[in-house]
Amino acid sequence: RRRDAAADRRLGLRAGGARARVTVRVEYELEPGARVGRHDDDAGYGPTDYRRLGLLADALRPGPSDAFLDLGCGAGRVLCFMSAAGAGRCVGVELDPHALAAARANAAATSARTGRPVEVHEADAAALPAELADAATLVFLYNPFGVATLRDALRALDASRARRPRALTLAYYNPVHRRLLDGQGWLAADERLMDAANIGLWRSRP
Repeated sequence: RRRDAAADRRLGLRAGGARARVTVRVEYELEPGARVGRHDDDAGYGPTDYRRLGLLADALRPGPSDAFLDLGCGAGRVLCFMSAAGAGRCVGVELDPHALAAARANAAATSARTGRPVEVHEADAAALPAELADAATLVFLYNPFGVATLRDALRALDASRARRPRALTLAYYNPVHRRLLDGQGWLAADERLMDAANIGLWRSRP
């Protein structure tokens, strides 16, 4: 945690305004009675550590032609890291208002520093906007929601391939619903990061 906090400071990541109660270093849970998203299956937020992010960047090798999409981006640490790692565009999707404030502040600071767009959209992954799905080449999620939302997000990504044929790679940290991805005929599993980082990779079939 201390190393990650120091890395956050080096990247200039911080809380997003006085009303935000989450930083990239602090986990949060929804307030009692809160409903988030079409299926109300939000799983809360916890930041991805930098050791795993380094392994993920080595595996994905994001470049200027890549659009990195983080579903349930929390406070935006992964977006900011992947922008610094070379992704041409980084886009986050988030619904919790506290996380949104932090993520947008962090995204703006990172975009100014890297000169590459880093955006955070208030959107439900179960109703993923077509323009975001169609742009993505790399997709990340850290178990942010349940099976129902994940199923809808996968449908949206598959449909986007019909509109804009391209290769897609999905990275899923703590893949508790991996059976759903394994059952997608358009995806093939890649296990290279499971033992070292508990991240499953799935790549679209031609």
